[in-house]
Amino acid sequence: MNTIEIQLLIPEDDQDAVEFCRKIYSEMGFPEDTLGSSVAAIFSEPGDAFVTVKQDERIIGTGGFLRLSKGDALLKRFYLAKRMRGSGLAPRLFSDLVDKARAFGYSTLLLDVPSTNKRAIRFYEKEGMQEFFAVSPHPRWEGSSPERQKTDRYFRLKL
Repeated sequence: MNTIEIQLLIPEDDQDAVEFCRKIYSEMGFPEDTLGSSVAAIFSEPGDAFVTVKQDERIIGTGGFLRLSKGDALLKRFYLAKRMRGSGLAPRLFSDLVDKARAFGYSTLLLDVPSTNKRAIRFYEKEGMQEFFAVSPHPRWEGSSPERQKTDRYFRLKL
């Protein structure tokens, strides 16, 4: 396996990151048009971060977090290319994002996941995330809407 690099998103990788996320959305049956045209624009506020995972200059994974409050960050776009799933890269990417969230001063990392995505749920539980049920709607967290609360599961990790 060639060298794998996890790095903060750089402007020249923005469109490749969008295309990578669109491919993942397509695989999962999600509408690709909900992504927008720029990852950098989504993760643009102070306290946000987005990383790419690259091998041979190609994006093979992504992940990031959005600032919800002084202490809470929301994990988003945590994806790996199909061929990399089960390779041990997911825990490495997750650890990198947790370290970055701690460095930003967050005390809790939150996420939502469709209840049908059993593989992701097992992964997050294995990484120490705890399920919780009381979600208050937040403007930066589309998964906190009353409609999504009927279909998603919610997890948090104390940092």
